[in-house]
Amino acid sequence: MPAYGAVKATMMHYTTSQAALVARKKIRVNCIARARSSFRAATGIAPSLQRSGLPRILQSIPFGRLGLPEEVADVALFLASPLARWVTGQIIAVDGGQLLGA
Repeated sequence: MPAYGAVKATMMHYTTSQAALVARKKIRVNCIARARSSFRAATGIAPSLQRSGLPRILQSIPFGRLGLPEEVADVALFLASPLARWVTGQIIAVDGGQLLGA
């Protein structure tokens, strides 16, 4: 998907360039690159995805499941906390290892 790759490259460049631009002002810029997530309200929305695309997606995730919104939120809370005060210009994948491939 060329458009996806272009948008992802733009996001990565924007994150790092903005982090460099505002670092002297003690402003941190980071990005969370999340994979597909499940959420309880969507369990019955896309039965066709469950029949066709979901097994393929799950095979691409080493943990074998979709992430939970809470797992993405935990990383966001970390980045917003003083614990991440020395983290800037980073794109953090919260994907259960999906980028690694299974």
